[in-house]
Amino acid sequence: MGRPGQLDRNALLLRALNIDPASFTAFLEWVLCEHLVLVLSRMREIDPGFFSRPDALRSFRDLLKTQTGRSWSEPDLNALYSRVKLTTGQHFRSEIPYEELLKLLWQIPWECARCHKKPPEVVLHIDHIVPASVGGDSKRHNLQFLCAKHNLTKSNKREFEDQWLNLR
Repeated sequence: MGRPGQLDRNALLLRALNIDPASFTAFLEWVLCEHLVLVLSRMREIDPGFFSRPDALRSFRDLLKTQTGRSWSEPDLNALYSRVKLTTGQHFRSEIPYEELLKLLWQIPWECARCHKKPPEVVLHIDHIVPASVGGDSKRHNLQFLCAKHNLTKSNKREFEDQWLNLR
């Protein structure tokens, strides 16, 4: 933990910026989880053939325990294993199937998911929430509309999502 009084200092700054401490904590947790995936995916032991080995999950569990100094629950181990596997694999963008495109067009408003501007004020792009370059698929649950400005700014970065590790 930080220095004595650090929590009070952080709370003071969050209030001064009108940031909800709970949402800040959730965002910070998400950032740290994403960073953990990055650190794990760059370990020298995780080579291109690592995930094709029959003992890959067991080996990953051992690496994870060595790297973090703790045992992880099965759901968290599996979530980290999947995310690191996606991060280290080679990915190609697949075409958006016609039925998925129709779902997108019918199920969500034709507006930017960030700024809520609509055509003709902006040009809309179809964006992969989890980028195809890091394993995101071309199914409706992973698609959204973003205006050209926000889509090009986002590039192939992951966006904030709900916490995905239980940390138990």
